[in-house]
Amino acid sequence: ARDFELSELEVLSKSYGIRHFLKPKLDENSILKAIQRAQQAALRKQKRSRLTESLKIQNRQLETMNQDLERIVSERTQDIQIQKNQIEAKVNKVKSLLVFIQQLSSVQEIQELVQLIQKEVVNLVRAGVPYLSFEGPEFGRWIYTIEKKRLIEKEVSSTWKRSSTIRINDIDDQNYLANQFSKPVQKLLAFPLSSNHHQTTDVTLFVEHNLNPQEVDPFIEEMRQRVQSLGLCLDRALLEAEQKRSAYLWESTFDSIEEPIAILSLDQSILRSNRAFEKLVSPWWQDR
Repeated sequence: ARDFELSELEVLSKSYGIRHFLKPKLDENSILKAIQRAQQAALRKQKRSRLTESLKIQNRQLETMNQDLERIVSERTQDIQIQKNQIEAKVNKVKSLLVFIQQLSSVQEIQELVQLIQKEVVNLVRAGVPYLSFEGPEFGRWIYTIEKKRLIEKEVSSTWKRSSTIRINDIDDQNYLANQFSKPVQKLLAFPLSSNHHQTTDVTLFVEHNLNPQEVDPFIEEMRQRVQSLGLCLDRALLEAEQKRSAYLWESTFDSIEEPIAILSLDQSILRSNRAFEKLVSPWWQDR
């Protein structure tokens, strides 16, 4: 006690968290032991405080790690869902293309082809009008389209702009169709179709649309996959139309002959006759 002033003891007591200090007449050893116990208690308190702070830091770190893991899991889940949606979209596109090709295989006439194109265009862009234009030395220039759910067939005298590449919103195409159909025409995409029909010199599919610039390229890509199949189907439809036209010309020529003519089978059944023959035998047939 002789080595410590009272004020020093008070400072020490406050430094180590001692709330009060007894001041009886104690010997030096007792005082030193009391100070040691106080120091040990203060050290334990400091350790607990440091441990508590360390635990808080670790908890904050664990919380941050947990948040990071949750974010990573969320991002990975979103990526997986996006990839799944993309795969499903691709599969649906392939299915749609296969259905379209399957439907094309049953088309026999140009009218059916135009109606199918209209349906497909609406499925792809929700709004759009097709104009199927083809030209040949035998059958002239024709444009088929859909107007108010009705098929329109129009023979035209002037030809449209020709190109081997897809044209996007060409003002010449817009003016041409507007003049031919006497109505305003919106933006147009022009798809040249390849045809192996010997009488066809040009085939172009125009699609009237109201797509925004971001939607044009995806639609063109969808149509690219269908253009080749359209060309093959058109060849078949044109061949069918040519056969019907030939049959019509033959029938017209056959019926225009003034002499009565009939084609008989081996058992004398009438297979075919012209109008003059039918007029000749009609009274006799009615009397029977």
